[in-house]
Amino acid sequence: LASERRGISITIESGRLKRCRGSGPGSKVLVRIARLAGILIFLSFEALADPCDGKGTLVVLVNGVSNTASSAKETFRKFEEITRPHLPGIVGLRYDLAFVEGRGVLLDVMQTAIQRGFDDFSRFWLWVEGIEVGPEWFEKAMHEAVFNPRWLSDASLPGLGAHLEKYSDALLKGFEVILVSHSSGNFYANAALRLLPEYASVALQPSLLDRRKRNALYPRPEEMVANVQIASPVKETVNDSPWVSFKDDLVLRFIRSTVGALPGNIDSMGISTLDQRGHSLIPSYLGVDESRQRIIDHIRAAHQRLRYPIPYFESAATVE
Repeated sequence: LASERRGISITIESGRLKRCRGSGPGSKVLVRIARLAGILIFLSFEALADPCDGKGTLVVLVNGVSNTASSAKETFRKFEEITRPHLPGIVGLRYDLAFVEGRGVLLDVMQTAIQRGFDDFSRFWLWVEGIEVGPEWFEKAMHEAVFNPRWLSDASLPGLGAHLEKYSDALLKGFEVILVSHSSGNFYANAALRLLPEYASVALQPSLLDRRKRNALYPRPEEMVANVQIASPVKETVNDSPWVSFKDDLVLRFIRSTVGALPGNIDSMGISTLDQRGHSLIPSYLGVDESRQRIIDHIRAAHQRLRYPIPYFESAATVE
């Protein structure tokens, strides 16, 4: 249920009070009245489509770099198809894809294959998708290419700027943002969370941190953007973001044994005949009950914690 009157906004979602903002000279008085009297003004059902000052929640899938553009789009379609039915309490829920360009990585691996005289590329793509486990030289080439610092440093992640534009645009329009990142897409999510607070574009002026300096009640960046990491090869997350990783994920086991990565926290087996590495988002992480439920629970928890951005800078009040 939602209500808005003379600068105060109150929304109830799934039995809880969603923290919202209002503005105007009467806001503080109205906040006191609402707190003392517990008055909720119920409006029409249409108000649910535009909760408080926010437009809703944007869930963004950040794919791994071993995906092609077409496979990333198909993975995104299945991701939304699987998760959306489990998130009925999130008002104004939207989905989007923050594509991570993996063409350069795959070309590196293909070049290695060509140098070895390998030309059975129908088999090559089975190895890339994890449907078959490739020979030792292929697995080594994939690990070296996918996690090469050339692709994964914060300063040189290809396409990171487009991701920052996507997230800042969503915030500017009043959406809270939940990044669900997979595999090496987690490097992009970490970089975005680090850079976004001070990021300013033509559309987003001033930056999120500068907005908060102008208005102390404007939410902190970590109160508007969250991250859920899946099959994460990073050593640590940003803002204590949760992660979901199989203990038997062969890609992560290799990384943990060499440069190090977050520990596995899912006991169920991710390896199957459909994914012999146990590393794919689909069918492994969203196909196994334990990992799928953990991912959905983390998305719900992020939504419960986040706040909608204030789309203006006048005096504002927050209803707790």
